[in-house]
Amino acid sequence: MPPTSPLHLQLSFLGHVRGERGNYQAATYRFPGGRKVPASFFGAALRKVTKSDRLVVLGTSGSMWQVLLEIAGVGEAHEGLWQGLAEACEADRVTQEQLDGLAAVVAPEPSRRTPSGRRPPPVRRV
Repeated sequence: MPPTSPLHLQLSFLGHVRGERGNYQAATYRFPGGRKVPASFFGAALRKVTKSDRLVVLGTSGSMWQVLLEIAGVGEAHEGLWQGLAEACEADRVTQEQLDGLAAVVAPEPSRRTPSGRRPPPVRRV
């Protein structure tokens, strides 16, 4: 069996914006070498630069999980899921069931391949 290269995981944290803005604001992140990447979520900007195999997002029951639908460009197609996540976020009550639904939309298993061409490992909840 040929040796495989290690899987490159990237960890990022998802928080919560309180107040009237209610959403992450777009910013332009500067990386070594002068590369500039506009994004509303730093984890997404960093992944464009590092080309990691998998992005692992950590958060709480009050994190703004619905923004991951927007970043994936599928927020409008999954409006019910977006609304449910947004309401649960405001109440600090996002459930594992909601996160499972989110994962099925933004990171479907495992027919997709990673940027390096490998199949990603299955998502495990801890």
